[in-house]
Amino acid sequence: MNETAASQYDLVCDKKSMINNFNSIGFFGFLCSQLYSGFLADKFGRKPIMLVSVICVAVVGFAVAVFNDIGVNVYGIGRFFMMFFLSHTYLWF
Repeated sequence: MNETAASQYDLVCDKKSMINNFNSIGFFGFLCSQLYSGFLADKFGRKPIMLVSVICVAVVGFAVAVFNDIGVNVYGIGRFFMMFFLSHTYLWF
């Protein structure tokens, strides 16, 4: 239970750069969602968009936690979508 993503997927020594790649994948998801999140907030309102994004963050987080044994690709895809939906929660500011 005390295992981190780095130790679980053996991201040490020669694979240490993959940790930075996962951060880049996450921020790329954040960037992709920023391209249209303002438009959606204007069209549907901030509260519905934020509610849907919080639910999606919970679903993606649960899915990554359950299916993390499949491999490192699931973690990378989950990281992308986590940041993708998480960026919509910043619409309050």
